[in-house]
Amino acid sequence: MSIDDRQSGNARYNVDAGDADFEPLDELLARYDDQLVRSLDHETPSSADESADLDPSVAAQLRSAQSCLRMIERVRRRSPDTLSDLSTAGTDRWLLVDAEPSGEPPWPATIGRFRIERELGRGGYGVVFLAEDTQLGRRVALKVPRPEALVTSELRGRFFREAKAAAGLSHANVLPVFEGGRVGPICYIAYAYCPGPTLADWLSAGRDVTAEMAAQIIATLADAVQHAHSRGVLHRDLKPANILIDDASLADGAASLENESRPVSVPDSTIDSDTFCRSLRIADFGLAKFIGAKPVGELEPTKTTAIVGTPSYMAPEQALGDNRNVQKTADIYALGAMFYELLVGTPPFAEDSHLATLEAVRTRDPRPPTSVRRGVPRDLEAICLKCLEKDPQSRYAAASDLADDLRRFLNGEPIVARRAGHWERWQRWARRNPLVAALYATVACLVLALSIGATVAAVYFREQRQAAVETSIRAVAAERRAQQDRDLSEERLFRALVEQARANRLSDRAGQRFNSLAALGEAMQLRVPDRSVNTRTLRDDAVAALTLPDLRQECDWPVASASVRSGVAFDPDIERYAIAEDQGRAIVVRRLEDNAEICRLAGPLVRDHDPQLQFSPGGALLMAKWQTAQSTRLAVWQPPNSTPLWQTALGGSWHHANVDFSPDGESIALAQDNGSIAIHDALTGERRAKLPGASMATLVRFDPQGRHLAVYRKGRIELVSAPSGRVIRSVDANTPIESMAFSPDGRILATADDVGRVKLWNASHLRLRVGAQPLMLNPLENSYINQTIHVCFSHRGDLLASTGWDGATRLWNPIDGSQVLRVPGFAAQFSRDDRRLGFGKFGPRVGRWRVAPPREHFVLIQDWQATKIRTVQFDPTGRLVGAASIRGVAVWDLVTSKAVGAYPIDNSRGGVIYDDANRQVITNSRSGILCWPVGWRESQETMTYWLGLPNPLPLPDRFSPGPIAISRDGRWLAAGMRDAPGRVIISDLRNRHVQRIIEGHEHLYYVDISVDGRWVATGTQHGRDVKVWDTTNGRLATTVPCASANVAFTPDASMLVVGDGNSYSFLKVGSWTPSWRVPRNHSGGLAGQMAFAADAHLAVLAGGPRNVVLLSLDSGQPLATFSAPDTAVISSLAIGNDGSHVAAGMENGRVHVWNLHLIRRELDMLGLDFERSSVPPYSAAWHKPSVRLTWQFGDSLVKWARVLNAVLDQDARP
Repeated sequence: MSIDDRQSGNARYNVDAGDADFEPLDELLARYDDQLVRSLDHETPSSADESADLDPSVAAQLRSAQSCLRMIERVRRRSPDTLSDLSTAGTDRWLLVDAEPSGEPPWPATIGRFRIERELGRGGYGVVFLAEDTQLGRRVALKVPRPEALVTSELRGRFFREAKAAAGLSHANVLPVFEGGRVGPICYIAYAYCPGPTLADWLSAGRDVTAEMAAQIIATLADAVQHAHSRGVLHRDLKPANILIDDASLADGAASLENESRPVSVPDSTIDSDTFCRSLRIADFGLAKFIGAKPVGELEPTKTTAIVGTPSYMAPEQALGDNRNVQKTADIYALGAMFYELLVGTPPFAEDSHLATLEAVRTRDPRPPTSVRRGVPRDLEAICLKCLEKDPQSRYAAASDLADDLRRFLNGEPIVARRAGHWERWQRWARRNPLVAALYATVACLVLALSIGATVAAVYFREQRQAAVETSIRAVAAERRAQQDRDLSEERLFRALVEQARANRLSDRAGQRFNSLAALGEAMQLRVPDRSVNTRTLRDDAVAALTLPDLRQECDWPVASASVRSGVAFDPDIERYAIAEDQGRAIVVRRLEDNAEICRLAGPLVRDHDPQLQFSPGGALLMAKWQTAQSTRLAVWQPPNSTPLWQTALGGSWHHANVDFSPDGESIALAQDNGSIAIHDALTGERRAKLPGASMATLVRFDPQGRHLAVYRKGRIELVSAPSGRVIRSVDANTPIESMAFSPDGRILATADDVGRVKLWNASHLRLRVGAQPLMLNPLENSYINQTIHVCFSHRGDLLASTGWDGATRLWNPIDGSQVLRVPGFAAQFSRDDRRLGFGKFGPRVGRWRVAPPREHFVLIQDWQATKIRTVQFDPTGRLVGAASIRGVAVWDLVTSKAVGAYPIDNSRGGVIYDDANRQVITNSRSGILCWPVGWRESQETMTYWLGLPNPLPLPDRFSPGPIAISRDGRWLAAGMRDAPGRVIISDLRNRHVQRIIEGHEHLYYVDISVDGRWVATGTQHGRDVKVWDTTNGRLATTVPCASANVAFTPDASMLVVGDGNSYSFLKVGSWTPSWRVPRNHSGGLAGQMAFAADAHLAVLAGGPRNVVLLSLDSGQPLATFSAPDTAVISSLAIGNDGSHVAAGMENGRVHVWNLHLIRRELDMLGLDFERSSVPPYSAAWHKPSVRLTWQFGDSLVKWARVLNAVLDQDARP
């Protein structure tokens, strides 16, 4: 039953007057229009009944109409809108007709002989009441239209047509109509009262309808619809909401369901299907249409273009609004839609809006029921889809045909309906979409034409294909043989490239790094299926090559100068060069990239004499100096201006190098004949100062700070104060000096003499550095060809270049004095980033080398610390590295590779440990264990580290400490005593007291404590076994049989590492069972050194006397091997907290450092990186321009001496 009419039906129709009865009244209303309007406006009685010329019956009708109009006017005042909005119409039905909404009318308690009991339902058209027929004593459903629904004749005709439509029907499944009539202005229809729910309510209660029951329900309803059609009535609004279930017809009880404002009963799904079908009643003929002959005076039920019905159950022709062509097949479509919902649970079309649903009904085909719900019989699907055909002619011709086909299915007989084939469905779709179908047809024709052409081509090329197959077989075989040959060739090429890389690395010539890495990179690009050389070996080769400095020629240009030694100058970035051409008649500035001329300088040029040329440190100025036997001339330009800024003529001078720019480029120092040194303004030539001297200087060089001058005169080297000219230091050079150069920090002065030697001097004292022997370029002395004529440092100070008359440039490590490279050419100077080196060659030629400085590996050394490194350790910021020996602790800056300080701390009894948790350094000396507070302060430009006064740690009497170790959290300290019986003291660093003493390991030399302080491990140097102790009770936990061995716990205390002379054993803590083993090579029986990164992922092990193995603690596999180019043995190891650096302390006091950041970056470019994750970025301290060390208690040497004597030397007894 619908929402607006809860009860409706048919039977006997008894109305005295139809629409024709209202026609005289319409004329009368038109005649008395003004009087009626005034009467309605002022709510006063009309004077129409006072007219003498009115017939009494007409006057009675006029009074009745007046009462009705007053009721309508009151409704209009409460609801002023005159048109109903389409979107606010009832959700159960759309009726596109002229209608007006109404308010709440004052319904009377009785209508004629019917007494109103309660309201059953209401909608936009009318109200249905439950009423009692007082005459016949029965309950009826009384349908009363809203007053505004009877304003137009069309709506009045619709109301009475509903009764007329059902009046001629008499069927068990059609709801009966008892009576229809009018009481005054109120019209009514009396239906039989059916207390049961609608079929929609029954379905919404979640009933599971079987396919057979659904077929029986639709067959029963189809019989009723056929009866209506045979009487000429077309329902047009069949849907589950208009199918009532009569409870009185059911034999059994029912479940209760709350529906709207009254309780209704919902039949149980277990009721017999025949009984259930007999209880169905078709109701609501409000949209019914008479087909065939129309009764006399019957109006058209709806407008021709109006859309009537419910969208989900509406036939496509109804959805188009074509009401004239809506016939019996529209009701058959509605039966099919209900059948679809009974089968799958939802209507065939139910979109989000009514308009979308109408569009789907008109244009789309419903989904087959079997695709929505499994188990739907194919025959029922065919019947359902036949009812839902878009073309009315394709549906069942009559409802009886539908009922017959359904009963055939129920009886197990073949059905008449059949499913439409693909071709038929495509034809129907094409009729609905002609343009798209034409496009598809065109595409199909094109495809067909192409197919025909392809077929013809296939026939044409059949013979060729057969021949091609045979040729292909032969080609495949040949290709297979060729591939095997290529694989073999690639494997041979791979081996050759690997051997080439190794040969280049060991050549000590230019290309030892560049060519080796290029060969390894080319080898990694080859697809060698079975590499006999594994990836780790290639990685080790690449790491070894990365630690080497190298030169590679970038450009080489011929020049027209006779002297490429002093007659050429390079700018600070090695992008331009200046050279004297045409025998000194021209000075030309050219670009090194393409040798293009930038400018040609004019000035006091001297024929047949090449000048000494020099760019200022900033590259803005160019200085030229000529000397002859008679005079010296000097000129300064500012390229590309060709005119000199200033020039001067001086007395005679016989040496090129007695002139130099100051580091800031603002001054020029020039040696005079009278022995003085004149300081000129570089821009104006004005003399600023005159430094006195006893004799003429042949060499003059500013130090990097510009405060001092290194001067060579008459066989002596002098250190002169630049402001005053005072000689600070003086030393005999012994041999004539050809060239001088300061290191970038000004601490080293390098001199080259005419017998082929280069000497490194301590610049502040002019003394040869301790342990630094003169660097011999050639063992043949006093030979002109072996004279060293030029030296220069890299700006980082890690390379020293020297040039001799043999036409070769040699690169040296200024730290240890080792030669690292030899290449033909005269080196002039390094670029500011040390990536380029300008050179000249015999020929003459000028060019530029690409420099690979040793940034991945470098060596650190302190002059006074040429003794065994006991401990090496990184600070928490990753900027500093410290090394401890018995003479003290030296600290270097990793950014500059320079020493930033040294502490003469007594460390004669053991190593130095940095306690990050408590910010202190712990040392082991003759006086006991000392705790030195440390810290650092950051500013925008500087990281300042400080060291405070030490605090002695309380120890038992007569305790002589040996090795020490602390837990990672800084809570516990373990200190060993090397004398028998080998005691170990466990101290609480926070409370500063001895917690426990463990005894029982003779010849104790190594000790370590776990991070939680639970376990202590001890090892020996010349004894046996490793012992592990439980600190909670002091008992021995386990003994590991071995010879001399070092011990260490991993940072997470998961494993104990035992390093003896043969291997490293990794034991699980607690069970002490081995996890894995890493062998050692050529260890000489020495205990293995080891260190761990703070994240417990990486470890470094001493794999041999001079080899460092980088190990993954996650897998136990070696990742890479670093070889220290040294003759001493590794004595200690360290790895940065972030895993960015590895350091190895040596027996000879040197410290080798590998930068894993740079190494892994290069390995990644080669495809040889050992981890997929990137290296963590440098800490903030890494980016500070400078670092300095201070004493927290002051810089006074006297105070420091007193503190040192009081704290360290108070017990001088052995």
